[in-house]
Amino acid sequence: MSLSLQEWIETVDGAYLSTFIKEGGSAIKVAVQADGRELTIERLRRLAGGLGYVVAVVDASQTKVHLVDQLFFAVSRQVGWEALAARLREQAIVESAYKVGSTDLPTFESIAEANDVDPGMVRRELEMWFTAHVLRDPRMSQEFRHAMATLCLEPFKGPVRFEGLYQSVLDWLTGDLRLISALRPAQIFQKVTRTNARDLFISLGHWSRKAKLSGLVIIIDIAACATARRSESGGAIFYNRSMTMALYEVLRQFIDSTDDLDSVFMTVVTAPEFLTDDSRGLAIYDALRMRVAEEVRDRTRENPLATLVRLEVRGQ
Repeated sequence: MSLSLQEWIETVDGAYLSTFIKEGGSAIKVAVQADGRELTIERLRRLAGGLGYVVAVVDASQTKVHLVDQLFFAVSRQVGWEALAARLREQAIVESAYKVGSTDLPTFESIAEANDVDPGMVRRELEMWFTAHVLRDPRMSQEFRHAMATLCLEPFKGPVRFEGLYQSVLDWLTGDLRLISALRPAQIFQKVTRTNARDLFISLGHWSRKAKLSGLVIIIDIAACATARRSESGGAIFYNRSMTMALYEVLRQFIDSTDDLDSVFMTVVTAPEFLTDDSRGLAIYDALRMRVAEEVRDRTRENPLATLVRLEVRGQ
């Protein structure tokens, strides 16, 4: 018994992405599928992108998704950080009642010239705006707030500022930062690790909403975890039993933190072995199984709103 992909996509659209998630809710779904996982991922990607979400797709065969910091880096590399920051800069300028002028990249100097005021005053007012709307926003972690404030404010100082501290913040977000000391001016004192990565996911969902987007959609393909032998992995990441259990714990923690997430929709796409393999599947980790498996099921129809659904492609 399984749902058609079309029916499930329509349910995700109507019950989640077009309504609940946009309004600040969050949900985690697991889609089990023998064939057509690529189509499921593409349909979700197109749907979410068309509805104004930040969308990231992560493949467990290429990313060590059992490590939450590596999962964050994989998502972060697909986020248009400058585009989000530019949206906040535009909001700050408009709400501070300034005209932008003709430049494509407003700076303190160009805004002051367009409004015939002192550049120092422009700088003070915009910095105050970001202090109130970003640095004091409790829905985001302190490190994330400082990182976003830097991405928003540095370009106001001039195009050359896209290097240096600005680039170091981007490197911090994507796991490419070499020395944490480069971020001292931004008041960031530790790298992204497994201890703070989950807070950054929570912050990113909220940040996308602050940028007037619909939220964050993350699609994770964990079918690679079904590979039983390293020799069958074809050079991709091989998940032994302990790594697979660590991944299930990561997913369990995301499910338990759903109430903390802000406008985040996560779909985990996987193979049938997730349900049938007693040595590597859901059966090895009761903490996750108890959160996604339905205790009561209809014998004739799959529930499209369930946390775990079985999908098949029918004539699509």
